[in-house]
Order: sequence, then structure tokens, then C-alpha cells
Amino acid sequence: MPAGIMFLMQTLNHTVRGRSDLEKLSIPLIGEIPHFLSGGKKLWKRHKDNAKRQVYVKKDCRDLINESFRVLRTKLDYFIKPFGADKKIILVTSFNIGAGKSFISANLSEALALKNSRLLAIDFDMRHASLSTFGETQAQGLSAYLCGIEDDVAKLIQHNPKGCNFDILPVGVLPPNPAELLLSPKMNDMLDKLRNEYDYIILDCPPIDIVTDTSIIKDYADANLFVIRVGLMDRRSLKDIEELYQKGVFKNMALVLNGTKYVSSRYGNFRYGYSYGYNSHGYSSYFDNKGSHK
Repeated sequence: MPAGIMFLMQTLNHTVRGRSDLEKLSIPLIGEIPHFLSGGKKLWKRHKDNAKRQVYVKKDCRDLINESFRVLRTKLDYFIKPFGADKKIILVTSFNIGAGKSFISANLSEALALKNSRLLAIDFDMRHASLSTFGETQAQGLSAYLCGIEDDVAKLIQHNPKGCNFDILPVGVLPPNPAELLLSPKMNDMLDKLRNEYDYIILDCPPIDIVTDTSIIKDYADANLFVIRVGLMDRRSLKDIEELYQKGVFKNMALVLNGTKYVSSRYGNFRYGYSYGYNSHGYSSYFDNKGSHK
């Protein structure tokens, strides 16, 4: 009976289960971020508290979450290098809410900054401002610049907030008309200026299947990373991502698989043994006696 129940559960599961579900896609996969079950939690039980938003990538820390982001950093460098030295604006988005794109954006930003790169992360999700929570609370931000309240974007940038090694441009006040603000000519002026001041610029954008904002921002990006969350995204939607890639709707497109239970390498597949989890709000962390973050 247990075997039959497990088989039935897998048969009825239409979500992405792991890297093998992406093998038929022609889109490059440049990173896998692990998902761990907490030591005291069961497979069928989910953590219900709000996620603790913070950067988990640390200097000289070699646990699995840190190593996975270092691998992603290395592969990203190889991915964007052929595009030219001035190609440094990287857009991060997803198809689904809760895929972990802001978590990926913040920790990838820290991983890139740790190699002595000047890095700016901009929160373009002006409906939820998820990335902004990784910085300090601030009244004004990107929305104030785009609507003309503040003309100097440099005054709105937070430098090394909460001990991070990268800078953040938060949303500030959530505007009632995000799409209209993104069409402002000030967008191009801002990004042209910032391109000369930073080695990398990460744009954290809303899911493309929810609002039109990302479709406006994508024209400013040099590369586009799509975060696919294991257990969340419907496998039947993968054909839609492949179609976007084939039609060139998002230039220089690559995938990041978030929430994997196995690490894939040329030496085989290995199951992860530490503990962290996600809930519908993003990332939450649990630690046992065997594995802790430094």
C-alpha cells in the first residue's frame, strides 16, 4: 500500500520535480539551489510562519547553500562573458509567485560582491517590494525617482545595508501605477548612469505570468534568469518558457532551478543533508546540530 500511494502521488504530481524535467528544454541551466527539509518537519507538513528574509551567503562559509551560489556565480560569469564587458545588467524573474526570485537575487548579489565586484540590486517589483526587505527600511526609493520626487538616484541607494557587500535600490513607497512609471524615459537615464558605476546590476522583477512590468523592463537587461521552483511550477508550463526562448522574447535567457533535493554533477546525483525550507512567502531556515551557517 505505501508503494502504491507513493506511485499515485507521483502520477498526480504535475509540478517540476527536478533537473530531469528540464532536460528536454534547449535553454541553458546555470544553477541549482538546494531545498532542505527541516530536521523535525515531515514531508507533508509545511512551515506556516512568515519567512525570515536575510542573506545567507557569507565569506569563508562553505556549507551547501553557500557553495551552490558560488557555483551559480561561476556559471553566470561564463554565461555572460561572450556578450561583452559592458553587458552587466541581469534580470531575475519567474513564472510563479513564491518561486524564490528575490531570495536568489539577494544571495546571488552577495556572492558576486564577495569577489570584489561593485554590485547594485534594484527592486523592480513595485507591487510587493520583496527585495527591499533585505535592506534597511526607507521612505523613498525607486518610485520616488521615476515619478520625479527625487532627481538624484544616488541619494536613494543604500550602501552595504545590514552588513551586505552590495548596494540596494529599494522601491520605497508602493506606487498605484507601476507599469506607467516603468515607461518613464528616466528609466533609461538611470540605468545608463548606474551601468558606469557598477560591475553588475541585478534587477529583481515580478513574475511574468502575473503583471506586464517585467515585459517592459526586459528591454534594459543584457541577460535574463528565470527561476523555476521545484514542486511549484507546473511541468506543462515548461513549453511556454521554451517558446519564449525560441522566439527570443527574452534575450540571453538562462534557468536557475530552485528547491532541488539532489545535486547533479558529472559524478552522479547526491542527496542534500542539511536543512532549510520555503513557505509561500519566500525563504525560511532551520538548523540542526549537524549543519549550521557561520
